[in-house]
Amino acid sequence: NFSNNADASKESIFAVPMDEVLAQGLEVHLFSLHYSLQQKFQLTQLPWNGLSAQEKFFNLFASTDKRRNGLLFGPQYDANGVQITDPSFEKFNPANPALPRDPDGAGLNLTPALNMLEPNCLRQAGARIIKYFPTPGTGRYMSNDVQIFRYADALLMKAEVMVRQGNAAGAAEFFNMVRARAGIAAIAAPTLNDLLDERARELYAEGHRRNDLIRFGKFLEERWGKPSASPETAILWPIPQTQIDNNPNLQQNPGYN
Repeated sequence: NFSNNADASKESIFAVPMDEVLAQGLEVHLFSLHYSLQQKFQLTQLPWNGLSAQEKFFNLFASTDKRRNGLLFGPQYDANGVQITDPSFEKFNPANPALPRDPDGAGLNLTPALNMLEPNCLRQAGARIIKYFPTPGTGRYMSNDVQIFRYADALLMKAEVMVRQGNAAGAAEFFNMVRARAGIAAIAAPTLNDLLDERARELYAEGHRRNDLIRFGKFLEERWGKPSASPETAILWPIPQTQIDNNPNLQQNPGYN
């Protein structure tokens, strides 16, 4: 579903075609991969060492869950089995001993644990998102089509509707079709929390999480990196000022005036 050969997928219902030359835009490999992984994946551009998975999310996956393969973590090696190094890893700074330092040294080891969000998150902290897998020679843009709607999403939506109607046992049929494909055990009567976690495991990096958290009543809650609850006005996006300027009948959503 996420390689540059997604046209052969029997599960994709709606996807946005991408091409590194003719339909540019997908740069997720650069967003997430560590700088030193350029050689491992034979990229023509240096990655930016940005997006990482939160540790709580990483821990949602069983070790046998095939979908965890979309996350890159642990020691990283080149094609010859030699551990890749990060020459600029955080060393002990005698001028500022309070700054965090990388306990793994120069050897590149992507740890699922994040020491902090900012301002001194370690360069090697956090599992990286490799769900849209880059092919050798990939430059700034990828040719992997962006999945908008997949059959697994339809199955999980069907299960969610049935759970909300009080038929958890019936929902298990559709819910467990997704889990079986991932290689993990069935759940006899999934709860709404089970569904939210399963949607996280199945649909991460596909643009569903914000709406899912709103629908399940979790979006405004405290979470790692956001120590306080958000106001209800955060559920809506602001209307762009240019649209308001062009249409005097529009009123800005509450909280953005």
